[in-house]
Amino acid sequence: MLQLICGVLCCQQRVDERRSIINQQCDSLINEVEVKREFFLSDLEYEEKSKCECLTQMIDGCRQQGTSLESLIQYTRDVLRETDPCAFIQVIFCSFVSCHDTELARIHIGP
Repeated sequence: MLQLICGVLCCQQRVDERRSIINQQCDSLINEVEVKREFFLSDLEYEEKSKCECLTQMIDGCRQQGTSLESLIQYTRDVLRETDPCAFIQVIFCSFVSCHDTELARIHIGP
């Protein structure tokens, strides 16, 4: 009878040791998953900020182009109201310069 009790206690001790090992392994895996999650979330946040910054720059560039185009339109209207024959050439030249600058900005910023 004593041997049976000793065997049961020994078995319980092995089960407890095994349970402890399993808990340690699970805790280690959980910790590893949490570290990976933080890494991926941080990477995602960086990518989001980077893309938002790029889009903000593109929006600002478009606003500047819009302002420049509005100025060019007003200048064109003013010049075409003049009776000077060179007015048309001035408008074409300004349009060319504006389009050239816009194309350079588009190449610099990208599509």
